[in-house]
Amino acid sequence: MSQRWLITGSSRGIGRALSEAVLQAGHRLVATARDRAGCHRPHRRTNSRPKRAF
Repeated sequence: MSQRWLITGSSRGIGRALSEAVLQAGHRLVATARDRAGCHRPHRRTNSRPKRAF
């Protein structure tokens, strides 16, 4: 069953590593970062596609 995760600071450090692990496990991710590009970094590294970006 897919889980939903909310991770703050997803563009660097522990937040980024956790975001990548969550995406690789196939879960849904709600990520925050200081800029929009930061939210897309975990998706680019795991070759997954974001559903929405605000």
